[in-house]
Amino acid sequence: MNASNTEAAVLMRALKLIEGYLCIPDGYVLACQRKVIQDARPLLLLRHERSDGRNTGLGGEHFSVLINLEEERLDGVHHMDRRYSNAVPEEQVALQRAREFLAAAAPDLAKRAEERWVKPLRKEPLEPPHHSGFAFVECETGGSRAAIGVRVKMFDATTGTWAWVVVGHDGGIVSFERDISWDSQRKRRMTEQWLHDPWVDRLIQTVND
Repeated sequence: MNASNTEAAVLMRALKLIEGYLCIPDGYVLACQRKVIQDARPLLLLRHERSDGRNTGLGGEHFSVLINLEEERLDGVHHMDRRYSNAVPEEQVALQRAREFLAAAAPDLAKRAEERWVKPLRKEPLEPPHHSGFAFVECETGGSRAAIGVRVKMFDATTGTWAWVVVGHDGGIVSFERDISWDSQRKRRMTEQWLHDPWVDRLIQTVND
């Protein structure tokens, strides 16, 4: 099997795994696939962007997924879309949706992770970063918007890591991440942020410098 066939087979495995938990949003097409390392774990990053060309590229709207093919599991989701820039669901509705999502997409976490808090992300955060949304480019104005929702944050005592689900106003998953390491002394995340364009952009700038 040549390299292109191998890559296609890997992609098919990943897409099949995604289909078990999520629907790729209408109007989004695969833009790239990339192998990345996150906390020493090899993962596959699939980035989908708008097929109409609006807000594409780094910093724009996207639907991205991190897949752990070795363990056949979903490690992260990030959906930056203007549909999530204006409203948030009720907290109890978001909590129920997050629990349903975890039961299907991360049953190991659903069984053992402890729910720590439920908070809405806001366009104007009261307690950054806990209330901060996820910024993306607004093509018409050249400014930015933020994808917002309600975050359900959990702690996994077994691994000593954090996880969260951000639920959008329509019940869609705006963001899901698991196995995130945190440096309490420095009050910052230690785990790489491949789903987050600002972090990727800083990484590129550092390499270029």
